[in-house]
Amino acid sequence: MTPYYYNYSFEELYNYYQEITNAAQIPMLIYYLPQLAGKKVSVEEFQKLLEIPNVIGSKYGSTDLFTFERLMAKFPDKVFMFAHDEALALGLTLGAKGFIGSTYNVNAKATREIITAFNQNDKEKSC
Repeated sequence: MTPYYYNYSFEELYNYYQEITNAAQIPMLIYYLPQLAGKKVSVEEFQKLLEIPNVIGSKYGSTDLFTFERLMAKFPDKVFMFAHDEALALGLTLGAKGFIGSTYNVNAKATREIITAFNQNDKEKSC
């Protein structure tokens, strides 16, 4: 998780993730939640983060869906997990490879129904 209590520079965030991945030596997602970090990361900066060994993608929590689409298009080999429970159908439409949410465990049945409806091209039910 990004250290979001302080306003770190991109270089400090990059070093933070690099140190963690070097120490852990396991696949890792960058947790991107600019609403709490107080700072947006550009696509170019994201590229630098995604080039860190063991970084396999991002848990994307920003509401900037244009950037989300650009990242998925530019880095198709990376995993982008959509992190907006309330917009699950939109994440499916945008092509997210997975979802990490805070309500899916208590709303598992509804979540499954939305995903199933989407996969069956039932737009009315999935939205």
